Amino acid sequence: SIMVVFGMVFNRINVGGLTMMGITGDSYFPSWMEISISAGVLSAAVLLFLFAVEKFHVWETSPRHPEAEPTSRPHFDRASQVWLGAPSVAGRTKYSLAFLFSFAVAVAIIPGNDINSKGAVSVPTMAARGGDTLYIDGNRDLYGVAFKHEMHISQNGQKQSCALCHHMNIPMDKQSGCYRCHKLMYQESDAFGHQWHSSPRGGNIACVQCHEEGQERTAASAKKCDRCHRDLLPEGARIKYERNIAPSYVDAMHRLCVDCHKEKALTLEGKEDLARCARCHETVPPEYMSPEAPVFGNKPYFNRVMMPGAESLLKADD
Repeated sequence: SIMVVFGMVFNRINVGGLTMMGITGDSYFPSWMEISISAGVLSAAVLLFLFAVEKFHVWETSPRHPEAEPTSRPHFDRASQVWLGAPSVAGRTKYSLAFLFSFAVAVAIIPGNDINSKGAVSVPTMAARGGDTLYIDGNRDLYGVAFKHEMHISQNGQKQSCALCHHMNIPMDKQSGCYRCHKLMYQESDAFGHQWHSSPRGGNIACVQCHEEGQERTAASAKKCDRCHRDLLPEGARIKYERNIAPSYVDAMHRLCVDCHKEKALTLEGKEDLARCARCHETVPPEYMSPEAPVFGNKPYFNRVMMPGAESLLKADD
């Protein structure tokens, strides 16, 4: 029972505490009122237990096993014909052996395919949809964010603010969409495309154009991409391009938006909760997306999280 209680407690700490700390970067410590309430509930439970033991005479005398008496003769275990000691010691020995045996049997009968994880499912991302207000749900599961694009432009310095989010330009493109580099929803992806650059059907670029002769051909020894792509990094970009591996779409969105909202929360009056999840993840899909809801809702990687109001849209489309 103790293991069950601790398991439930640690599960809630992991889901409700450590996970959110990893995403938002915020730390949390309970206030004195929360600590007092928790201590009070625990104390009340202990007092109630002691009251029941005392008033209902649960233990008139302390229970004692007959074999625990110093004058009693030792009893040998029937299976091993070995004296395992006093009852308290013998019980722990038997139960420990039973646990280890059961655990070994359980592990032995688990199919090998279930032991080896298949890893995360590769979910490709797609472009945000909309006009002045973009609905960002890279995997099209209807659990996204209604991003007021024009409002953010006007509040952050008009056209000069584009580089705050669009921190890299795809060749022959400007203000490239996030999905162009962050190609997978939950996994890192290759933003460079080495195979395309070296392929005759792609860039058809010789190795010596990126790697110096006589050096080991690795990513660390290669020339920086902006040596050839002069307009790769727009002026004013806050995110620096350091490696060719792009974070997952989810991580990229959260890091960009949450970090910016944390800064704004310190300067804007009445916006102290701007970095909280519910500030962005609070809207239902726009009306123009409702016909697509049944289609995307049946995909195998649909995360089954339904925003308030989205369920009514699904029923209306059916």
